[in-house]
Amino acid sequence: MSDGRHRTLRDAIGWSYELCTDAERTLWARLSVFAGAFNVAAAREVCASADLDADDIFETIIRLVDKSVLVRAQPAAAGLPDADQPAWYRMLDTIHEFGSEMLGASGDETSVRERFVCRYLGKAQYFAEHLTDTVQLERFRELRREHSNLRAALLYTLDDEQCEQVRQGAELANALYGYWHMSGLLREGRYWYRKVLDRLPRTSSPERGWALASRGYLGAMQGEAAERVADATAGTEIGRELGDHRLIGRGYNYLTLALTIADRYDEAKVAAAKSERKLEALGDRTGLAILDCHWAHLPISPATRRRPSATARGP
Repeated sequence: MSDGRHRTLRDAIGWSYELCTDAERTLWARLSVFAGAFNVAAAREVCASADLDADDIFETIIRLVDKSVLVRAQPAAAGLPDADQPAWYRMLDTIHEFGSEMLGASGDETSVRERFVCRYLGKAQYFAEHLTDTVQLERFRELRREHSNLRAALLYTLDDEQCEQVRQGAELANALYGYWHMSGLLREGRYWYRKVLDRLPRTSSPERGWALASRGYLGAMQGEAAERVADATAGTEIGRELGDHRLIGRGYNYLTLALTIADRYDEAKVAAAKSERKLEALGDRTGLAILDCHWAHLPISPATRRRPSATARGP
């Protein structure tokens, strides 16, 4: 696009902005925090504040649609007829860019982004906590529909200079370990773990330990044995330093897979046994289910084959 056409388009967008009410301008700016489509519930959670009531957001969205600031989008939810699916909305790129500038100038950017990150951190943590529950498929599809917004939340935190924001990004990336696996996005997951490990202090912390262990898990699935053994070992060691028994159990779990891929079967069996003891003591059903999958990759004779844990198989 030429500079002249760009200026003409920007002038038109600015003119539309001037025609909006205060509520419409505020919501336009705040909705620009979403990188992808959003629904009314998401808009209320992220954009509502003392000066923009949650009850007014739906009507304000409709007015922004009428003014072509927002367009309808319909991320498909499998199994639901069109009439039963919630309405989703998005902004065109030029309008989104203008809204981002207005958000930056408003003084609200930090608080809006914090609410945005909290929304997706909560969703990721719930998914991780219920990875093997009956809600797994529904929650996974929800995260897939909002993949662009998950990426935006990770960018907001991991490109930030504040240590607390980086820790939030680490927590988000760590909570998504199962999502990266299930969606086949192993390379992307490892990219975010690299960002986490580059940004976190080099001291031992739960966030660093989980990022190392999780990167070892994803990398082992891609067949990169040596480096992933090192990652899983380092993450487990941080768990031992901190007395974090769940990290120790999961670390040995992921180390089992990495060692198996490296053809170090005897060491893998030792790691699996250590993991099983920890995870059974903690009642970590998800961890035990993952471990059963890793046991299945090990060449064990029928006489010594471990029986799958009842805890892992149970509902």
